[in-house]
Order: sequence, then structure tokens, then C-alpha cells
Amino acid sequence: MLVLIPMLGLTPHGGNRVLVQIANEFVRRGHTCRILTPRPTERFPFWLDPRVEIVSVGPTLTWKPLRWLAFLLAIPGRSRAADCLVVSHFLTALPARLMERFWRHSVVYIVQDIEYRFFRRPTRWLAQALCRWTWGARFVIPANEYLALELQRLGAAPQPPLQLGVDPFFLEPRAMAGRPQFDVVCLLRRERHKRSDRLLALADLLVGRGVSVLCICQDRELWNAHQHRFSALARPGSDAELRDAFDSARLLVLTSDHEGFALPPLECMARGLPSVLFPCGGAEVYARDDHNCVIVRDESIDTAARAIIALLADSARYARLSQHAQETARRYDMSVAARDFVDRCSNWAGGTLAG
Repeated sequence: MLVLIPMLGLTPHGGNRVLVQIANEFVRRGHTCRILTPRPTERFPFWLDPRVEIVSVGPTLTWKPLRWLAFLLAIPGRSRAADCLVVSHFLTALPARLMERFWRHSVVYIVQDIEYRFFRRPTRWLAQALCRWTWGARFVIPANEYLALELQRLGAAPQPPLQLGVDPFFLEPRAMAGRPQFDVVCLLRRERHKRSDRLLALADLLVGRGVSVLCICQDRELWNAHQHRFSALARPGSDAELRDAFDSARLLVLTSDHEGFALPPLECMARGLPSVLFPCGGAEVYARDDHNCVIVRDESIDTAARAIIALLADSARYARLSQHAQETARRYDMSVAARDFVDRCSNWAGGTLAG
């Protein structure tokens, strides 16, 4: 079976990590898998099986919207011979859904977020309309139970959800000895729902109160603008470097106000790090307040700072949350989710081709 996975870029975020795991599982099962991506092609920080081919599509353009448009227009021509097309963004789902009527291949749409929420007016209404239309595809799989309920609430009829989880690599025993170097690790991202404003204000409070904060940031502009606000910054270039960064801290802070899933808290749980987070939707599939994390319900920066300092000072409570965090992470194994996804794709593609 030939499987194509169009991706808008090879950026290091959780949604792409999921697609990489799925691509790796396809080739492990003996299928041919190609990732389509617009030029220029960045280098993946995630491990990709060498049997997965990365194909650059379209001209080299600096303006991202035009580059994406050229890429989306090229997808139909590149997908004619595919048996299965796996999409995970409403923009890549648009041409895929249009092709369903003309070509005999399965289109499988894994929904990792309600993406129109990230658009501002006046484009938000258009994004919402396009999202709703793509959710009408035959094989729509929510990434978790939270997204399944959200899609149903919005009028879609998805397939049973996956249960995304962590790469088993993050479940390996910690190799670092001694006390972690930093109290807190956080991730600085540009997207509005990641709430960099909240993170920066919280970092100022924590550093001012003697709490050491390691910031993981892949955005060079953000790095240059805000590096003075943190105790240290890291830009991991691989899963091993990311895991080492997590291992160098005692707990994770996540400041997002919306997440379809939120992979970093679960990866940190696998390393024994409890999280302090704000209510954000998808993370609460696995996050339980005062069991494996602390959830700041009133969304106050000062409350969050006090909660972090209190948890760092209470060794018994910290040990309890850390133990429960690791137990939680072991129940969310991405390799199991990838096998489930590939099994479904194989069955659906076989039925489509036979029909």
C-alpha cells in the first residue's frame, strides 16, 4: 500500500511528532510511505525511519501563505497513485476531500485540534466553515476523547478516537544522576493559544523569587527577544536533547489556554516531572489535579507562582505527584496508538480499493 502524508512543514511540534510516529509504523508494516512537504524543507528534530521518503513539493517561496497555496494545489497531482492519504490539518484535508469523489483511495483525517479557533476575524468565519466541511469526510479520527466530544458537539460524526501518547523513548529510565539543575522547564511558542504573555509574566515572577527557569524555544526571534528573562534557554535538535532538557528540571509549566491534546506535559510525566498548568481542554484527558499535576483553575499568574513554589518546597507531595505522573504516562503509549491507526487505515484502504 502506498501512503502519502502531506504536511505544511517539518516544524518541531506535537502534531508533527504524531505524524512521524504514524509514518514509521506504516513502513514497519511493509507499506510505502511518503511525506509531502512544501519547499523549503526543514530538518526534522524527531527520529524518522530512513525508509520513509520526504518529498519536497512546489516552488521555493518565502511568503508562507503563498508557499502553502502552491503546495495545496500540487497535492492532487502527487496523490493520484496513492492507496491512502493521511491528513491532519484542515488545509491539507481540503484537496484530499475534493479528491475523494474522483480517485479510488482512502482519505483518513486525524483531527488533532479544532483549528479554526486559532484564526482572528474576519478570516475565522471562513476557517470555521472549511473545518466543518472537512469534518464531513468519511474517515475522521479524533486524536483523543476530548476532541471526539468537541467534534460531536459541533455536529460532526467522527470515528472512535485514538488514544495518543508518548514515544516509548521518553519512558526509558532516567540516566542523569543527582539533583536537577533547574526548578522549572517551560516551552515558549508564538501561537496565541500558547499564551506567551502569560508565560513571560510568570517567568518574571518566578525568577524574581529565586526559582530557576529553563526555557525551551525553537523560534530564533523569540529567543533573542526574551532570553534575558530566563535562567537558561535550550533549543533541542533531537528527541535525546529534548529528553535531557526535561530531565534537567523538576517540573513543567504549561501556560496554554487551549490544547487539542498537549503532548509536553505527558512527555514530562514520563520523565517523572509533574506539571503546573492552566485549564486548556485536551490535557485534562490525562491530567488530574493534585494527583499527577497541579491545575490553576482561577488562571491567576500569582496563584500559579505560589503553586509552583509550594510544590517545589513540599518534598512528600512532589514525590507523590511524580510517581503518579509516571504511572499515568505508561498508560498512554504512542506506539499502541500508531498501530491502531495503521490497522484502521489498512482496513479502510482495502475496502475502498475492493469497492
